[in-house]
Amino acid sequence: MQKILLGWLFWLVGGVVFASDDTSPFGKVTKAELSATHYPLDSTAEAVFLRNNGKVHISYEENLGFRAYYTREVKIKIYRSSGFNWADVVLPYYVKEKYKTEMIRDIEGFSYTLHEDGIQKNGLEKKDIFTEEVNEAYSKKKFAFPNVREGSIIEYKYTMVSPYIFQLNDWKFQYEIPVKRSEFTAKIPAFYQYQMLFQGYVPLVKNEAELEKWEQRLGQYTYNNAKYVWAVENVPAFTDESFISNKEDYVAKLTFQLTKENFPGRSMRDFMETWPQLTDDLLKLTDFGKYLKRKDGKETVEQLTAGLSTDLEKAQAIYDYLKQQLRWNGKISLYPNTSPKELLETKTGNSTDLNILLTNWLNLAGIEASPVLLSTRAHGRIQTKYPKIDQFNYSVVYTETDGKEYLLDISDPVQPFGVIPIYCLNNQGLVVDAKEERWIALESGQVYQVENYYNVGYQEDDDQFFTSVNQIYRGYGALTMRQQLRDQPDNVAGYQLSDFKVLNEQELKENLRMSYTQQSGGRHSGIEKLGDYIYIETFPQSPVSENPFKATDRKHPIDYNFRRVYKQTLNIQIPEGYEVEELPDSQSFVLDGNTAQFVFQSQVTAVSVQVVSLLRINRSLIAPEQYQQLRKLYQEMLVKHQEKIVLQKVKTE
Repeated sequence: MQKILLGWLFWLVGGVVFASDDTSPFGKVTKAELSATHYPLDSTAEAVFLRNNGKVHISYEENLGFRAYYTREVKIKIYRSSGFNWADVVLPYYVKEKYKTEMIRDIEGFSYTLHEDGIQKNGLEKKDIFTEEVNEAYSKKKFAFPNVREGSIIEYKYTMVSPYIFQLNDWKFQYEIPVKRSEFTAKIPAFYQYQMLFQGYVPLVKNEAELEKWEQRLGQYTYNNAKYVWAVENVPAFTDESFISNKEDYVAKLTFQLTKENFPGRSMRDFMETWPQLTDDLLKLTDFGKYLKRKDGKETVEQLTAGLSTDLEKAQAIYDYLKQQLRWNGKISLYPNTSPKELLETKTGNSTDLNILLTNWLNLAGIEASPVLLSTRAHGRIQTKYPKIDQFNYSVVYTETDGKEYLLDISDPVQPFGVIPIYCLNNQGLVVDAKEERWIALESGQVYQVENYYNVGYQEDDDQFFTSVNQIYRGYGALTMRQQLRDQPDNVAGYQLSDFKVLNEQELKENLRMSYTQQSGGRHSGIEKLGDYIYIETFPQSPVSENPFKATDRKHPIDYNFRRVYKQTLNIQIPEGYEVEELPDSQSFVLDGNTAQFVFQSQVTAVSVQVVSLLRINRSLIAPEQYQQLRKLYQEMLVKHQEKIVLQKVKTE
């Protein structure tokens, strides 16, 4: 007999602290559990996972090969009606490959409610379980627990069987509600080696690995399973706060990726490619590489660039032409679905269809260009330790022209040269190069900048105040507002007014400017006249109207996408016969390292009052250690914006 040993087993083992699971076993609950009115560690929680345990083991089946068997057992306490949705369970599974489909079986569940005469227990019946097709690749099992009330407990368990062992399913330890305890166990044959990654800010209370003593048989060979156990306790709810790229990037979970197979009687197989190997496969084995070699439209490229002297001029001419000629069909995809020839005929394609053609045309013009693979913000951040193609879902174009690097994308007609979509700003992208691994920062250096200028005057004839508003949008601020003017103009402030004007809406290289005048009466726009006094709120229409940071603590970074500048200037012409009675004090607030700053300045002249508010976010990614400072900065700013300028009528003797 040949025995397989596991030398790499103990890399994950650390100090072990373990507290037992004190909830009742499956099929039983206690009156104490049912009578609890709130979760002691979070009184605001609508529900809580009392238990969320899972196991996976890989076993061999004759004629089917190795398969992964997942079992999961869940127990949830529901405190309020807002948590009833946790009693509606959806379990997706993969069905696209006819002979390699996943299946979910052995579903069992109960709901428990406390009544005057005791505990009412209702079992989940087969008629309550439905199978629903999601698309050609996925189906889902659905079931809902009836008669769930505030205070109820639900529990369920099931088994999933999957033939896909290359990448085991993730295990989540953290959700939108607290988790009292979660444990996951993995039993893996010794000849499979996985890279295992734990992410998040939750400490493990159990982290064990051992080689099981009893042997498994496979033909003439025997082997041992490696057993891993991870557990967490008292996990807080994950709050999906403002300025976060994707919660799945930070929620506590385990991921698994097969790296090596040392199967008995065979030579070792290495499943973990390098990034250059991955890009080489992409170029050689998919339409991505095939379409990059095409030269469709060469004559048009020559016509567009004729007479232009610099590569930058040529690149901009090609970019502007394709952006106007082609239309994005709204589909985000890493892979092309239409050949360059077909794209030029139909004028419509997915994101990569468009950008591959742009890459080709730049190269035809003698401008070296390459695709850049990236993951959109909704798709999650890239783990550079894992050379896996499915981490990407989008591509843009990289070129270095006249000594400057540019990232390009032609999916949106209002997107200027050198600016990629906001949803693409997700840390870094991989330049497609089979020779070397090269990553490039996706932040282009463009700033999101909004400047609002308010000039307040008074018309004595009709006793009305009026405010002339002038706005300037720069960088990503201009892109965002152009998109809003195109898609949702009625939501733009001042759009319905007769004197509303927009300058440079089509001149994408220029800043966008807008202006309008609004009449102010009573409390409209923060101006109020009472007797001999006029009260004017400084910035009632600020683009930052509330503090986006509501949580008392934060573990993950604050991701702003890009640097930001919000500048507001208020000029008030003092009405004849009035003088300044009160004026907000000047103030400044600066984060350590000048990460962000807020400056508020006020001054008075003989005929006017001027107030300036400036908020600068000087880094697109701010560490969680500065969260409290940043939260306080916003609080201070909002207080200053609500302070009033008081004008008093001059008393005459």
